[in-house]
Amino acid sequence: MILRRKQATRQGDGLSNPNVHPSGKSKPFVSRPLLTTLLGCCFFLCLGVYIRNYYHIQSRNHSRQYPDKTKPVELPLKSSPLRKVSQKHLVELTREEDEALLVASDGTELHVVFSTDCGGFQHWQSYLFFYQAMKVRQPGRVTRIASGCSESEITKEQKWFDEYVVPLSNRFEIHFTPQYNVVKNYVYFNKPFGVRHWMEHATHLGLNSDGKTVHNEDTVVIVLDPDMILLRPVTHDFSNELETIVNEFRRDGEEATMLVTHGKPFAQIYGIGDYWRKFNLTAIAGSDSPAHLVEAKDGRGYYQVGPPYLATARDMYQISLKWTEFARPVHLEYPHLLAEMFAYCIAAAHLKLPHQMIESLMTSNVGAAGEGWPFVDAIETAEEICPFAMEPNHDRYPLPTVIHYCQRYLVGSSFFAKREMPHDFFTCESPLLLEPQSNLATLEFALSMEIFEQKETLDKRTAKRNAFMICAIIAALNNASLYFKEQHCENPNKQKSLDLHSKPKPKLSLFKNTSALSLFKNTSALL
Repeated sequence: MILRRKQATRQGDGLSNPNVHPSGKSKPFVSRPLLTTLLGCCFFLCLGVYIRNYYHIQSRNHSRQYPDKTKPVELPLKSSPLRKVSQKHLVELTREEDEALLVASDGTELHVVFSTDCGGFQHWQSYLFFYQAMKVRQPGRVTRIASGCSESEITKEQKWFDEYVVPLSNRFEIHFTPQYNVVKNYVYFNKPFGVRHWMEHATHLGLNSDGKTVHNEDTVVIVLDPDMILLRPVTHDFSNELETIVNEFRRDGEEATMLVTHGKPFAQIYGIGDYWRKFNLTAIAGSDSPAHLVEAKDGRGYYQVGPPYLATARDMYQISLKWTEFARPVHLEYPHLLAEMFAYCIAAAHLKLPHQMIESLMTSNVGAAGEGWPFVDAIETAEEICPFAMEPNHDRYPLPTVIHYCQRYLVGSSFFAKREMPHDFFTCESPLLLEPQSNLATLEFALSMEIFEQKETLDKRTAKRNAFMICAIIAALNNASLYFKEQHCENPNKQKSLDLHSKPKPKLSLFKNTSALSLFKNTSALL
């Protein structure tokens, strides 16, 4: 607020105004000697403050520790002055806790990986991924595979990682690979080629002398996407019936597999059917490929999968070899978003590695079957949805393993879409996201994205599911940002004022394209 002194107004002959001399001239507020004294005092006071602050800043900078011991880390994004905080945060791990999480509770080695480029869009997603992995106590190692980075980007990302991600856990790593964007405007080759490069060169895996197999082949590799938020740990064990929804399809007499072992990979079911069987499999995989022998029911029952993918390192490496081999010819025939995903399906079929499909690994598309929505639908009242999503209690209601925020979510005027997120969200200056109202799921309407004032009616289930996604995503982002600010910023911006709904939106209806078919026909508009 700007304060302004009220100007004196002359009334009558001026005698009624004490600041106006009878002659008509304004009286000075103070005498000249007094004014001179006051100005001198102000000058020396300001000089003293300046000198004190100068030496305080110099002292603080000399005591601050940076990776190169000489200068602050050059951040990839604008940031305020940073500081180190010594006190332990509630979600932080002690050294003993961190070391205990190197393996799963039964001693199985796990390694979670996710593939990114080096742009700002996946920079904030990566920090959120690591933070949430720390918060839920994800066992095993977690690695970001960053592909196609320039030398300067590698330097910048490595400095950021060392300064802000390594303190979260010593089990978190970053792995750089070449650029695999060999087809114009199709960046998704980075995932299969990045996973293969990581398996062949990673410290904890790497090729054996035969050049065909990898070290530590019993390790379970878990491939996720960067736009996934862990709500609970993802492991190789799916034996807990209370928190696992297994796809019901199996061959006659076949028992459901509950553990990831050699020859028995797992994955989330996606609504893509056996569409890949219509491709020219001879051109893609060869005339003698076992993929030709997969019947329609088996294609839908074992191979319509997507991330999270889980397999032993032995199986995942063999999949990665065929995944990379088939990715280009699949894209030639099907030059669309899900080409690399279909290439994975064909690779698994070619290798005779039918997947145990899990429905509860993910929630993403509010209109899709085969996801973890029964857990959300089971929450008793709409009033509970948002508070529970923001502070989930797995003992009260079972949760899906991850949120895959690759769609757009809207209830009332509360909205989230990852493409609307500012890339500098994890900085000291950025505000937090505006929190949705606690009873968001009770609002059975959405303010249209095409015409702001127009309301679009939502059924109760759609409102609950959208509210769950919005509240869970915003809470995760705000919690991660608060942690970043508390650990690294002196005067952070903690205002919850960032409203994605207020930004200009493309004309896209949210609730007309939610069938399983639209999931792979229209996903390019959403990812």
